[in-house]
Amino acid sequence: MAANALTRALCSPVFADPAPNSSRFAFLNLAARDYYVEWDKDTQELVATMRGKAGRIGTDAKKGDSVSVMLREQLAL
Repeated sequence: MAANALTRALCSPVFADPAPNSSRFAFLNLAARDYYVEWDKDTQELVATMRGKAGRIGTDAKKGDSVSVMLREQLAL
C-alpha cells in the first residue's frame, strides 16, 4: 500500500504489518476494533464495497484468492 509519511503516522497500526492492507487489518487484526471508532459501521461498509466489486473480479484469481483468504482467516478468529 502506498502512503506518505503523514499517512504512515496516522495509520501506524495498519503499517505495523510487513505487507499492510487496510481491509485485512480491519477484519483480521483484533486491534482494529480499538483503532476504528465505529468498527461495526466501518466494516459493514467495507463488506458492502467488497460485495459490490465481487462481480468485477471475474477471472482475476489473485483478487479472488485474497477474498477467500480473508474469509477463512476471519472464520478462524
